[in-house]
Amino acid sequence: MVSVYVAIIILAAFAVMEPLLMLLTSKFIRRGSRPNSVKDNSYESAESSSGGRTSVMNEYLHYFPMFLSFEVIAAIMLMWILSARALPVVANYYILGLFVSGFIFEMFIIIFAREAQV
Repeated sequence: MVSVYVAIIILAAFAVMEPLLMLLTSKFIRRGSRPNSVKDNSYESAESSSGGRTSVMNEYLHYFPMFLSFEVIAAIMLMWILSARALPVVANYYILGLFVSGFIFEMFIIIFAREAQV
């Protein structure tokens, strides 16, 4: 039982230390950043920008519900896989109905996203 807690503590420490090590490494590797007018300009593929800046939130906002519903369905699926045999048969049908309705919802989001891009 103690070995499970040790594994959780090691994974938690790794989850905290990995991003910190990446940030510290990038700070030590990069050279001194001296901002100037060339570095502060916007560019697209090393060319001058054609037009003004666009709002990323408005451009990709219609994809957010798709990814959110996918994440919820994936989390429920993982919990369901672990406990499917212990659940009554009717509960399994409800969960399968949730998966089907979630995927139908995602298909509608994809259709509306394509219409929004036109």
